[in-house]
Amino acid sequence: MKMSTHKIFMDTETSGLDNQKNQILTIAIVICDDNRNELFAEEFKVAQQPWAQINKQALEVNGINLEEHNKTADSEVVVLQKINKVLQTYGLFRPMVIGQNVTFDIGFVQAMCKRQFMRYPFNYHFQDTMVLANALKDVGKIDIPNVKLGTIAGFFGLDTDFHRALEDTRMTAQVYYKMLDLIK
Repeated sequence: MKMSTHKIFMDTETSGLDNQKNQILTIAIVICDDNRNELFAEEFKVAQQPWAQINKQALEVNGINLEEHNKTADSEVVVLQKINKVLQTYGLFRPMVIGQNVTFDIGFVQAMCKRQFMRYPFNYHFQDTMVLANALKDVGKIDIPNVKLGTIAGFFGLDTDFHRALEDTRMTAQVYYKMLDLIK
């Protein structure tokens, strides 16, 4: 029996850069099958937490209006339960995540799990498209001035008009597969 090679891509938008003082506002999960087809894609909104510091610059970058956001956002516990349900639905037990500068996102998800006394739902191993892009730069496979997601996407001729968790996650999946094709 062949093991599934489903890929799980993740991105977050946060209220700042410190996973102890700031919080996740949105977290997106995209699951692709063995043929690179998108099986699942959803962005989960986390309600503003009373303890969390909110950096106005972060909200500007993310384009999040907290008042509107909070109207449809769930608690941290509910969001984690939803993510666990999605993983369970696809038969994924602690899958490895892929993301752009994904250690940032992982740190926020781990902090959220710790606050809610819940198990981190992903594997502790991960793949980072930023690291992969740097390696491809080093061996001359791509010629880009930096390894920002927009720069990598632009190199491959992909639309770079994004900065929401779900759009960033979908873009990360696209650039990941484009970079894998360069390795073949």
